[in-house]
Amino acid sequence: TLDAEVSRELTEADVNGLPVVVQGASFSTKRLVVTEDVEVRLSWRDRFGLSPEKPLDVQLMAIEDQMPTLLCENLPLRKVLLTSEVLAFQVRAYDDYGVKHVGLQWFEVTEDGPGESIGETLLGGGGPYAESVALDATFSVAEHDIDRDLIALRAFVEDHQPEATRQYSSPSYFQILENSEHAVWLNSELTRWHQMSLDV
Repeated sequence: TLDAEVSRELTEADVNGLPVVVQGASFSTKRLVVTEDVEVRLSWRDRFGLSPEKPLDVQLMAIEDQMPTLLCENLPLRKVLLTSEVLAFQVRAYDDYGVKHVGLQWFEVTEDGPGESIGETLLGGGGPYAESVALDATFSVAEHDIDRDLIALRAFVEDHQPEATRQYSSPSYFQILENSEHAVWLNSELTRWHQMSLDV
């Protein structure tokens, strides 16, 4: 769809010689399917009966849709995560067709990496003209009632292209411990590091 706005209220407008509905000083084309470069001719008449000296020709270039991309900042790739802990990080999403949804999805962990999805949440999104979206994100095991000892977490992005598939970030792996379990784990790690220093 091509949206046009002029400086004065309109009484009529046409696109390629066909009349369209006006709203105040604006009008829009119908949905355009652009598979090759095309020219669209716009013309209008304002409330004073004035029209442009000649129609406005708009050149539309057809470009192939690119897959959306993601960038996660301050999200560790591996971490021991307490059930009471809240991770805070940033997610940036980019797409030439407009970022529709950005979210987080968590998975069971298999020998080959992320397995079956066990939950997800939306962080935000934008309209068809939002080529980039930057979001502050948080993730908490307690908030999402996760009862696994090990999970893989990935951010995802979807664009406004109807046939587009969800794109994911690289997975981050979290070992989940209760506070009491963390104290035992930390003690065992300190013992292991001490033993390694003695071996050296």
